[in-house]
Amino acid sequence: YSDWYGFQSQVRFSQKNIWHWRDWTIESLNADIGYDSMVVQLLAGDESLPFDPDHLRATGFLVRNRNTDSREQWIRDTIEHTSKALFGITMACAQCHDHPYDPITQEEYYKYRNIFEPVSVNIDNAGGGPNGNDIAGVARIFDQNRNAKTTFYIRGNDKTPDEDREIIPGVPVSLGEWSEPEEVTLPALARIPLLREPVARQVLARYESEIETLQIKLAHATEIKNLLAIRLSNPDFRLFEDSTNLLSITKVLTGDVMMQGDWSLTDGVASHDSANADNESWLDIPVIVSAPAYLSLQVDVAETTENAYVGVIVDTKDDLQHIEGCHIQLNGDQSGLHVFNGYEGSRNALANLHRSFEVGDTTHLKLELVIEDKLINIYLNNTLLQTYQSGSIENIQSVRLITRGAVVQIPHLELRDCSESPAIVPPDEFAKVVPKISINDMRPLYEEFGDILLSQSKLNLAIKQLELVAHKAADKADRYRYLAVPDSNDEAAVTAHREAHEELAKTVQGHQRKLALLKAELALQKARVDLRVKQLPSASTAEQQSDIEKAIDSSKTALENALKNKTNAEQKLTEPATPQYQGLIGSYGSSSGRRLSLANWLVSDSHPLTARIAINHIWLRHFNQPIVDSVFDFGLNGSTPTHPALLDFLASELKSPTYDFNPTSQKWDKTNESASSWSLKHIHRLIVTSNTYQLAYLSNKKNAAIDNDNRWLWHRPTHRMDAEVVRDSVLFLAGELDTTIGGASFPSEHGMHVKRRSMYFHQSPEEQMDFLKVFDGVDPAECYRRHTSVVPHQSLALFNSELVIVQSRILAHQLNTELPADDDFIIALFEHMLSRPPTKQEHR
Repeated sequence: YSDWYGFQSQVRFSQKNIWHWRDWTIESLNADIGYDSMVVQLLAGDESLPFDPDHLRATGFLVRNRNTDSREQWIRDTIEHTSKALFGITMACAQCHDHPYDPITQEEYYKYRNIFEPVSVNIDNAGGGPNGNDIAGVARIFDQNRNAKTTFYIRGNDKTPDEDREIIPGVPVSLGEWSEPEEVTLPALARIPLLREPVARQVLARYESEIETLQIKLAHATEIKNLLAIRLSNPDFRLFEDSTNLLSITKVLTGDVMMQGDWSLTDGVASHDSANADNESWLDIPVIVSAPAYLSLQVDVAETTENAYVGVIVDTKDDLQHIEGCHIQLNGDQSGLHVFNGYEGSRNALANLHRSFEVGDTTHLKLELVIEDKLINIYLNNTLLQTYQSGSIENIQSVRLITRGAVVQIPHLELRDCSESPAIVPPDEFAKVVPKISINDMRPLYEEFGDILLSQSKLNLAIKQLELVAHKAADKADRYRYLAVPDSNDEAAVTAHREAHEELAKTVQGHQRKLALLKAELALQKARVDLRVKQLPSASTAEQQSDIEKAIDSSKTALENALKNKTNAEQKLTEPATPQYQGLIGSYGSSSGRRLSLANWLVSDSHPLTARIAINHIWLRHFNQPIVDSVFDFGLNGSTPTHPALLDFLASELKSPTYDFNPTSQKWDKTNESASSWSLKHIHRLIVTSNTYQLAYLSNKKNAAIDNDNRWLWHRPTHRMDAEVVRDSVLFLAGELDTTIGGASFPSEHGMHVKRRSMYFHQSPEEQMDFLKVFDGVDPAECYRRHTSVVPHQSLALFNSELVIVQSRILAHQLNTELPADDDFIIALFEHMLSRPPTKQEHR
């Protein structure tokens, strides 16, 4: 088993929510549904039981190996591992030539491949839940193209296809005949994930969450509009009436203030007294403020040289040495706002955020930064210059004033944390309305930005609210249409059902027509703004002007189309309602039935290997050594069984049980009233109640001289606990293990304090719990047999691990409270941990 992994949140291997397959496996084993049923559902749960969504989880068996970088590699791996895992034959080498050992031709390899050719991977979540959370979505297999064909490659080279050879689905003839596949028609519950209750509930929760988010955005838009209007009308506006000048605080003046250049601090005023243009001068002021934060800087410019600037840097002093800053260039070709950030001592100019404008004769500047987590708004003299997404800022620990080529005085510096963040203007909306050109040219749009933002925020909210209404209506109509179907022989009921559905359909159509009009209105607003932005004057070359004219023509066409769409939407509202509507989105058509034929072939009475493979793996887990050492190769090149008769007997008993355990006599009786066929619990019970399984671990020199490798099982094979059992046992013995079954995987780094069983933590080649790795936790690349070791650092982990120390103290406290006497404590401890009393020597 492996959870998904890839790059950051991008899936490259497997699929998100693959844990549903893990849960299906656990539930199926607990319910003892039969190994034959498990095989069928693993390969073709979507075809065998398409009306039961729970069984879709089983197909995660095929999803687990998906490689998004190469479908070809995924299909090849699927061929290799389904054959190894389910019928113990290595088929990979037959893609280039006939199998060198086993009676499998190259064409049979491609026939087997053709079974999996149609498949693809999906996740049934209908878009997921609130805030990107997705619990209901099931990672599953489906036939994307049920008629998919397979190309035969000569010598396995994809550059030499045999175009004339037709490949049909099939299996190696030497392993028995199989039935030709038949197309599987999927019922509504299988075709339309939204009809399933868990998915439906999750989608409704997402709509409600999105509406709540848009309501907050509307409130912010209202606040932003009012704030921008006040700033534009009142040059002396102050965001906060009360303010503290950091430059006047004694702690700063007498503290560790670092500076470079001709800076001085007098009576709460920071002055830079040189217009030296060679180097940047700076003044560092230590301060600790948590985000969201507000910074205000007043600057009086007395003298400048060419390309002079003044600005500010906020320093987080975190592990990445992250800074964010800006400066106003007071003159020169690049006058205006410049934004930059930096990590680990570097400073990176963010050229795309540059705002060009002339400062002119202005000598008094007020520069403001509003900071909230990863968003920063920059104002100059109450005009919003820029809004952008920065790196994460949790704390500001230093403010650096910077200047070059200017004599300036800074009479006021304010930095404060804001318990309630001031309204932050979102960068995407601002960039669309107020593009990255000269601020003087875009003044009309800037003044209208608040109105545009508010109008579009209202429309976005109204659209989402109506989407929810329309979705609920479509859900009601489709559930009635597909899940309340009357008997086709009852004509009156069929007619009544059709008429009732038509009324529901008309209701849906009415909502969808209104929704189309709202969306058309929003698109029209955006098209108008886009055209106005494109038509703004700008300095450009002849070649650039040609591109600008093309962009303007494109925007004009988009505006014309938007007008037509709105007119059509308005016209539709006046037309009589019809029962035509867009129903719930369906994901699937019919399926090829190829995988179902393969699964039925594998569990048929005539198949010689499926049961034997399963028995060999079960035996391996109980005795730490298999009956056939080559666990995935039962072919001619594989190992011979150590106990062939035992393997045959157990395989036969798995398929058709003939023995039943008598609890009274504690013996196995041959009876017709035995366990169900393919019962794994029956086999486990048969093995663990056998004399062989109950042998002691004790060695015997005489027997060891004859069979030192214990091939004939004359004593119980010794083996170390699996890593997961070690961790879970530590928690269980202290009474702390959380035995809840099922659910999404926890991050592996939580393994020391989250007390769920080890199987419920994220496990992939890139992410594994450190404690489990010490004890050879399961390797996702080892599909058939676990490597185990016994090394010194495992003992050290048991002595020093935080998990073991904490749980040991809990257990010791429990037993000491109940049994304060030393003798009683020692006996109880041995019995609790080892299920036996201590020996006399141990007791001493």
